[in-house]
Amino acid sequence: MGAGIKHFDAIVIGSGMSGGWAAKELTQLGLKTLVMESGRDVKHLKDYPTMNTMPWQFEHRGTLPFDVKNQYKSFKNHYILTEEHVHFLKKDEEQEYIEDKPFDWLRGNQVGGRSLLWGRQTQRWSDFDFTGPARDGFAVDWPIRYKDIDPWYSPLTIHYSLFTTYSLFLLSIVIVIGPSLISPTFISAPNTPVDMVLPRSN
Repeated sequence: MGAGIKHFDAIVIGSGMSGGWAAKELTQLGLKTLVMESGRDVKHLKDYPTMNTMPWQFEHRGTLPFDVKNQYKSFKNHYILTEEHVHFLKKDEEQEYIEDKPFDWLRGNQVGGRSLLWGRQTQRWSDFDFTGPARDGFAVDWPIRYKDIDPWYSPLTIHYSLFTTYSLFLLSIVIVIGPSLISPTFISAPNTPVDMVLPRSN
């Protein structure tokens, strides 16, 4: 190999929620990891142009003109297709796949993908949800139960500082009683470095 060629133990394609978590797991195992991203780089705060814009300050009050909306048909009536978020979405003409049958691939076009757009709210399913089909005698029963997925739920909740049903309950305790009952590790979001992120340069 020529001089200057870098070697990696693992390559992750895409820096969204799945790719970001995969890179975190690989680096924590000691693997030198390269993350490749086709979208642009996003600088924290600087590249959030609508972050402090009030709903009444948008030209179209959050909606989009038909000519703009028609560039994002894959998003159709999805809640994310608004003036507030459109700059983070990928236009239909920029999608790399050919649609033989109806298929909507809702993609972000930047480092972080759509992880920048989901609001950190994930309502955790309970045993009641997982046992619904078996209990009601309708549809196909889930092959897993809450106890099977809980070992994955909890680390994700802490790492991403998610707002879940449980964390909203804890927040209510903080408001009513005070913060002393909450462990600081619950709200921590440790940063895990990745060797390199390569956004596409235009």
